[in-house]
This record gives sequence, C-alpha cells and structure tokens, in this order.
Amino acid sequence: MNEEFIVYVWRYKLFSDFNFITTNSLEIDIFSFGDRNYDSGPDFFNAKIRIGRQLWAGNVEIHINSSDWYKHKHQNDNAYNNVILHVVYNHDMEVEVKGNILPVLELKNYISEELIENYFALSSPDKSFLFCSKTYNFKADFEYNNWIDGLFVQRLERKVASVNNQLEFSTYHWEQVLFRSISRSFGLKLNGEAFAHLSASFNFITLQKQCSDRINLEALFFGQAGFLEIEYDDDYHIKLREEYSFIKQKFSLNSINNSQFKFFRTRPSNFPTIRISQLAGLYYKQPKLFSKIIELRNVGDIKDLFKIRASKYWNTHYTFRKETKSIERKLTDKFIELIILNSIIPVRFAYFKSINNQSKLEETIEFAESLKREKNSVISEFMKFGWKLTSAKESQALLELKNYYCDNKQCLRCLIGKRVLERNSNESIS
Repeated sequence: MNEEFIVYVWRYKLFSDFNFITTNSLEIDIFSFGDRNYDSGPDFFNAKIRIGRQLWAGNVEIHINSSDWYKHKHQNDNAYNNVILHVVYNHDMEVEVKGNILPVLELKNYISEELIENYFALSSPDKSFLFCSKTYNFKADFEYNNWIDGLFVQRLERKVASVNNQLEFSTYHWEQVLFRSISRSFGLKLNGEAFAHLSASFNFITLQKQCSDRINLEALFFGQAGFLEIEYDDDYHIKLREEYSFIKQKFSLNSINNSQFKFFRTRPSNFPTIRISQLAGLYYKQPKLFSKIIELRNVGDIKDLFKIRASKYWNTHYTFRKETKSIERKLTDKFIELIILNSIIPVRFAYFKSINNQSKLEETIEFAESLKREKNSVISEFMKFGWKLTSAKESQALLELKNYYCDNKQCLRCLIGKRVLERNSNESIS
C-alpha cells in the first residue's frame, strides 16, 4: 500500500461507503474534503467536517498507519497543530495533538477490494511498454483531448524554461538563443550536444560579421568544429582553412574538440559535415532569422525560410576528400518540421509569453497542430494500443506522458491511470 494511493482515494472520493465513523464510534459528515497541499505541511487544507456533534474547519493529514504521525515527527511541527482529522488505512495507535486524542478515520473498510486490485495492477512490476497495457482500452473523448492539450503545454513549458535560461546567459539576445537552439536541432539526438558546443564556441556577433559571404560563414563553422585542423589537398578545404585562419586570429577564437561529432551509425545525409554546411547556408540566407519567425503567421511560410541546401562541394562529398555520387543536399520537409517543433515553436512561445501576447501564443500552439506526427519507437508503441495520432502536438504530448508519467510510475496523476482505477470490473476504460 502506498500513501499516495490513500491521498488519491481521499482527493477523488473513491469510497465504497460514505457512512464514515471514527475509530471511537463518532459519525463523520464531510462538507469539504479540503484542498490538496503539494508543499510541506498537512496533505489537505481548509476541510470542513462534522465529527459527532462538533463542526470543525481545518486540515487533514493522511498516512498508511496512524503511527506514521510519530514516524514522520509531526508532533514536533506546529504546522500540524490544526489537523482536525487523521485519515489512515490502518489504525495502529492513538495520536495526541496539544494534549487531545486526534480523531481517526480508518479507510480499510471504505475502499473496495476491486479498487485496491486495480491499483496493485498498475503499481506491480511489469516489463511492458505501459504499466496499464493489460488493463486499458483506449478511447478518445473531451476529457482526453483536454488532457492531451495539457501534456503538450507541459512539455512545451519545459522547453521554454530552457530557452529562458539561455536568454539570461545571453543578456536577452533572442537571435543568439534561436541560433543555439536551431544548432542543437541540426545535430539531432546523436550530435545535438556537439552542435550545441559548436554554437556556443563563438559570439553571435562574430557570426553576423560573416553572413554576407557564405565561404566565410562555412569557414567559421567548420573551423570552430575542428574540421580544419588537418590539411587536405582539396581546393575547398584549403579555401576554408585560409579564411578561418584570418577569422580565428581576428576574433581570438578557439575551436572545440572535433571528436565530439559522431559519424558512426548515422545516415550520410545526417553527417555533421553536411549539417554544418546546411546550417551555414541557413544563416547566409536568413541572417536575422528570429525577426522573421516572430513575424510569420503560418507553418508554410516558416518552412520556406528553411528551403536551403549545403554548398555545391557537398553534392559530391559526405566528408572532406572522399567523393560520392552527386546529389543535392537540401533539407527535407521532415527535418524542417523537427526544427520547427524543437526550436522555432519553443523560442517563439517564450518570446510571446514574455510580452504577454495571448493570441500569438495560441497561434504558436497551432503550428504544432499543423505539423505531422513524429515517427519514433515510442510513438510507434503507443499506436499499437489504439492511439490514432495525426499531429506533432499529439505525439509531443505522448512523449511527455511516457517520459514523465509512465517511466516514473506516476499512474495516480495520469488520466489513463485514473480511469483504470475507477472503472467497474465489467467495464472498459471510456
């Protein structure tokens, strides 16, 4: 038995019988179960309860056993002096508060066996993708749709918090923050950290001074990434080295460790060399990208900003020196949507939140609704259980569900977990 489960039962009033009686045989009438307290102190504030003939207003504390009161040392904390009812699963001893015996409601006989079985079914060890996979039957409805909206916003706010941290570090230079976020996105999961380190290795003003010349911009990026340390008998590489030597001296730059960039188990189109050239191409074409993304009002126009390609050298190369079959290295629509989802939307949302522009915040969320759902192993597993996802907003919500609820066994805070607990034995979840 888990204390959080008892708190859950009390909060959502999941009792088989409401004819409550204290352990010393006084009738209990509950007018208000109280407000959940997530900070230190009693579990519920502002309850209103009649115990016997006396009406009380105060707090409720919940434990598995009555003796947990002393185990948690509440007798030494004045915050618990206003507790009017001790709600426990098992009453194993009396508790005194300011010299008086605290009234106790023992829930052992007020919680159905079925509810307890459903709880243990959720909380028992299971190697399945979802703990509730054997007991749940997916069905969307109004409550579910609101829940998905909340999960998406929760995940988005987590990303916005990261943006805000970067803003403080950059003294609120929005263009720089966007550049660093986009750089990480260009590296995807495998090379995201390496690209983040690359973008942080020079001041954004240095980048801006190179934006009028693409070869200079590529020299800056490849040089800072450490790809120009070794000399190759290659005209393009030689040109980059020459330009970088000048830029490095002028701006007192130091390159990062090139070993951070991973090529192994990476599709050639995602090789760091290709992505670095494409990133340079983006800022050659859009040196004031942040200004553009806050002006544009739909995903289609934002996508147009990213219709860029690597320089011609990379049409016949994946790495320096080694030639390949010629193919144009442009950003795919799928890759652009990932950038919009992981960088454009969070930065845009953070900006409009900072100026309290509600209509633009809603517009930004609509961007996610117009993007196609992501394709990854987690989303594929969810779809096996009946989820019919159409947008990136939904797939982002389910990633939040898996990472912060399912993987941490927070079933009691999850809508699906709630439905599993509350269903009747002959019902499916609806």
